Amino acid sequence: MSVVLTFGKHKGMPVNAMETDYMLWLLSQAWFRSGYPELRSAVRKVVIRRLQDEEPARATGEGFNVVSAADLMKGVLT
Repeated sequence: MSVVLTFGKHKGMPVNAMETDYMLWLLSQAWFRSGYPELRSAVRKVVIRRLQDEEPARATGEGFNVVSAADLMKGVLT
């Protein structure tokens, strides 16, 4: 069974269907980190998996600022 968002305009949406940018924003919010520990854990796992999956594309793209998934996760996902 998929974990779903329990509040806001995306209420009822499976975590794995949410946009990465929105999940990163959620993870940066103190109220989310402190008030939704289980949901935060699920969101964090999806974001980490997505960023790791994107790493090869980011590293090989010409004209792109090369940033590692680890760099993107510092501060937000800890």
